[in-house]
Amino acid sequence: MIRNFCALLAIASFLLLPACMKMETKMGIKPDNTGTMALKVSMKVEVIDQMKGMMEQAGAEAGDKLDKLTESIDEKAAVEKLKKQGVEITSSKTVDKDGWKGFEIEGKIADVNAFTEKAAKQAEEDAASDSEGADSSGMSGAFSEMALTFFKTADPAVGTMQIMPPLGDMMSKMGGGENPLARLDEASEEELQMIEGQFEMMKGMFALDQMAMSIVVGVPGEIVSMKGCTKTEDGKGVVYGMKGGDINLSSIKTMMGLKEGVSVDFKIAEGCKLVFKDRPKKDAEAATPKKEEKKAEKKGGLKIGEGG
Repeated sequence: MIRNFCALLAIASFLLLPACMKMETKMGIKPDNTGTMALKVSMKVEVIDQMKGMMEQAGAEAGDKLDKLTESIDEKAAVEKLKKQGVEITSSKTVDKDGWKGFEIEGKIADVNAFTEKAAKQAEEDAASDSEGADSSGMSGAFSEMALTFFKTADPAVGTMQIMPPLGDMMSKMGGGENPLARLDEASEEELQMIEGQFEMMKGMFALDQMAMSIVVGVPGEIVSMKGCTKTEDGKGVVYGMKGGDINLSSIKTMMGLKEGVSVDFKIAEGCKLVFKDRPKKDAEAATPKKEEKKAEKKGGLKIGEGG
């Protein structure tokens, strides 16, 4: 029971860490391997100050996390990070208005293939840094990373653009190899009531209702199918959105559409210069026991998840 409760609480904490944020990402990807990007990120100053006080009381290690948190809304830091990933910055400015502080940045991508490689490497480095000591609190950074990847499909004329990987995969990589999502269906009513109480308390503390996130991506070909997103009004792109007010215990179970990630299959245009990779085998699938094996484990006595 304790393990299940801790796993559920970890999920809630993951969702609440970026709670006081507003994030808007717009990208346009073209078949000729070029693209555009526009980012708007801001945090509520009142909540930042509140978190600062809590972290200062917790000690030096928490102070490091605070530095990362404040860096996530620093215009200069964001510009430098994007430049390293191959984005040519065309405009940037700091925003400090109505109690919200952050930045707005626009840029061009001359080589999308190089950009995706550099961004993936940066995300891996950030994940490795954040997960040291089996600490998964850095998973909030996954929301601010544009994990754009192009994969091959069984049809050579169709490719997949993965905008965000499945949330379970991100949590496994950043949580010491264990995915708390796997425990959601095993939770008892008592555990769900406990996590709901903690979650509601944290929602108010971190102003979750004011959180808003949106990702809009122009697709470099005719859209065939989508996961975790919908078409834009012009039908040439996809959009994923999340509002803090819509997050509750029920939506946590489905991960707000992120359980399977955000991706779109599209027809590959003639002469397309984008590089499509083979989809890797999931380490999580290989490590997860089959249902028959789980049943056998439970027959021996103590059920999985009931240990202290």
